[in-house]
Amino acid sequence: MRIDRQDCGSPSKQFAKISALQRSPCLPSVSAHGYVSGIVSGGKYYSGQSPNWYYQVQNKQPVPPNAGWQALNQDNGFVAPSAYGTQDISCHKSATTGKSFVPVTAGSTIQLQWTAWPESHHGPLINYLAPCPGDCTAITSADLKFFKFQADGLIDDTTVPGNWASDKMIANNNTATVTIPKNVKNGGYVLRHEIIALHGAESAGGAQNYPQCINIKVTGGTGTTEPAGTAGPSLYTQTENGIVFNIYQTITSYPIPGPKIATLTKKMHARSSGQSETVRSAKSKIGQIVHGQTSASQDVVYSWPQYAIRGSLSDLPLRNWRLWFVMLT
Repeated sequence: MRIDRQDCGSPSKQFAKISALQRSPCLPSVSAHGYVSGIVSGGKYYSGQSPNWYYQVQNKQPVPPNAGWQALNQDNGFVAPSAYGTQDISCHKSATTGKSFVPVTAGSTIQLQWTAWPESHHGPLINYLAPCPGDCTAITSADLKFFKFQADGLIDDTTVPGNWASDKMIANNNTATVTIPKNVKNGGYVLRHEIIALHGAESAGGAQNYPQCINIKVTGGTGTTEPAGTAGPSLYTQTENGIVFNIYQTITSYPIPGPKIATLTKKMHARSSGQSETVRSAKSKIGQIVHGQTSASQDVVYSWPQYAIRGSLSDLPLRNWRLWFVMLT
């Protein structure tokens, strides 16, 4: 296959071609899987990962300072369960940190744009955070300890193989929505956003992990401590329930694999009349997705090719969110 590296080296051309129905022509046609190419936070667009970085380096062209981590996933491929004990499962194969970050307000919802995703690759969408110093641009995946804060799996089991979080993402123009918890500590984090494809997971070794890491900097958070995290190589085991799972049988539920949703100890200050300030602590669930029916429940669909050029959501009605964020105090 001939690769037009001259065209691939132009970030403006690359991001103008973002589409839910097409992936970058710069990549070898080995598979039809995807990656997070863009992020929207606070009404602004930020470039995510681009496997084209490899060809740009080979041609001695400048690599855009993307917030997404760079990895050796030029085939748009996956991390297999056999690599769970390695750093590849943290942020994808041989991943290195992004050279910029996305500013995020705690409690807000950001949108992650996936490139083409095959409908047959049903599975959960799972989100983690790992605190890191500064803007996270001088770290390695070995420095990260992830805590899970949001997970969405089986939505509807009416028909086999069911309606999954991946199907919801595809229906929303390949856009995943992620709510950053309000009660996190301010600072730099690596957002680990992942799809686990289960179409071959009925036996051990058949699951396909697609971890995507993005540097973010959180402001407006109410947390003062960070929950204990888990190193990437310890997130999953090859035989745990949810990694080995047959989606082609009648199912009523799906166990999200990996660590449980994290809890956070938050310090709150209370001052009584005539007394010095005292401090008390309360544990609260970082966050979770609750499925439910509401009269205002419809995801926003974004026109990404236009959005990547315009860089504004001012004319899009942000309405009818389907996510309920739960804070248990």
